[in-house]
Amino acid sequence: MATAAPGTTPPPPSPLPGTEPLTGQTLRALQWVSLRHLDLALVLYIVSVSLLVGTAWFLGGMPSGRWFDPVAGIVAGLLMGIAGLVCLPIGIWWSIKRWQRHGWVVGYFDHTATQLVHPTRQGAWQLSDHHALHRGHHLARPFRRRVFQHLAAEADRLQVVLGRVA
Repeated sequence: MATAAPGTTPPPPSPLPGTEPLTGQTLRALQWVSLRHLDLALVLYIVSVSLLVGTAWFLGGMPSGRWFDPVAGIVAGLLMGIAGLVCLPIGIWWSIKRWQRHGWVVGYFDHTATQLVHPTRQGAWQLSDHHALHRGHHLARPFRRRVFQHLAAEADRLQVVLGRVA
């Protein structure tokens, strides 16, 4: 199968009837489901860093200049934790904007799952951000089958490599 030359943008896959495209509303749904499905290790990391920063500010009194300032420690820890959680939705938005600047992003959404497709620098399609809206219930299985079959057929039709990672 031929693929676009490295450094060129391959053509995008076509829409799939019965799915929603990437819009402001579906982007917000993707951000929300990504936040809901945070990995436990990432949550523990955010909490650990927040406690570390809060403790440092409590002991050093960095905002107020007073040592052992409990208000500064609590505020710093909370702000750090909130900032850590806010970074995920902002990071998804940022990635999509970056992919759009360098080509295109095609989204497939329904009431059970999400899927994004965007070009790679090697001229292939990268599948990303596949999330089941409700984990563990197998509700997204029909969506996944339908979208992946569609993308495989589109990749064959357009002579594009599907899912190659650099």
